Amino acid sequence: MPEITVCSFSYKTGEPAANFFLDVRFLPDPRCLDECNPRLSGMHPAVEEYIRQNFAFQPFFTALTDKVQRIIQDFTDRGERKLSLAFGCTAGKHRSVFVAEMLYAWLRERSGQVRLLHRDIGLDGASPTSSVEHGFRIEHLDLLHARVSGPVEHFTYQPENQSIVLCDMHEARRISLNTCTPIMLNTGLKKLQELREKRAISRDSLDSIPREALGLSQLKRLWNDEQELSCNNEATWLGRHKSW
Repeated sequence: MPEITVCSFSYKTGEPAANFFLDVRFLPDPRCLDECNPRLSGMHPAVEEYIRQNFAFQPFFTALTDKVQRIIQDFTDRGERKLSLAFGCTAGKHRSVFVAEMLYAWLRERSGQVRLLHRDIGLDGASPTSSVEHGFRIEHLDLLHARVSGPVEHFTYQPENQSIVLCDMHEARRISLNTCTPIMLNTGLKKLQELREKRAISRDSLDSIPREALGLSQLKRLWNDEQELSCNNEATWLGRHKSW
């Protein structure tokens, strides 16, 4: 069985190095409790009570532990020595900490080497990068700068069917491109049309100026613009400028 690290983090400060990512921002946000105690974190019973009262937490946690069990078995079969599980929320202080604490306690009953890191808070809820050891020592820089071996995957929870599924990052990018591309194309076509209209006005203005009054750059511009005319208009163009 691999050495397991469970980590909580804030998406505002970026993802740590990990194999398994789960965005837990679908859970109810307990930040309203900060009005009574600004130092409150996901390790406080009040946060657990708030989340459990406002969300069907147990079905989610059952789905999570089932998924983690399969991931651990997969890493064991691969011969991987380490496995990192990361849970993120907005501030990395409440929801991700609570989920990480729950999973850490669950894993401690089943694994000999598990470690817990709350990257963006301290054990007292104040200072960052706190750690708890179970079986060996951990330094917070391990997950801030380390590289991980094995697969790296992002998951999401679907409350409607109570399952944790793999995020399709390529599909998300495809949807984003499908949304943005028509806007980009329409904007580009509009700018092209505006440029053509501007050049047409400029060409008409140049045509009204005697050739001997045009400078070299203006003559070159007129020439380049006229080269865009079709072959059917070549004779007409030569007739207009035969005095050159």
